Amino acid sequence: TKKTIRYHPPEVVTALDGLSLAKEKLTVACRAAWDSFLRDFSKNYAEFQASIQALAALDCLHSLAILSRNKGYVRPVFVDDHEPVQIQICSGRHPV
Repeated sequence: TKKTIRYHPPEVVTALDGLSLAKEKLTVACRAAWDSFLRDFSKNYAEFQASIQALAALDCLHSLAILSRNKGYVRPVFVDDHEPVQIQICSGRHPV
């Protein structure tokens, strides 16, 4: 309890102090490593963002491709350049 004072041998007190100091050093080192990572990451942020967006689009297209294999889905028909542009959906449904 909070009111009870326990006896700790000097070796234990010394070891606990060392442990506390080691934890503080670890915290400082971790924070420095994280800050360094963020600095390095921010130098190439635009490239990372473009890569992530490309992967997200690829993931979406892959998911829709898998979904399109289900019964009842059809492929679009593309017309020649000289034909008028149109979108015609018959008995359509949203894939989600």
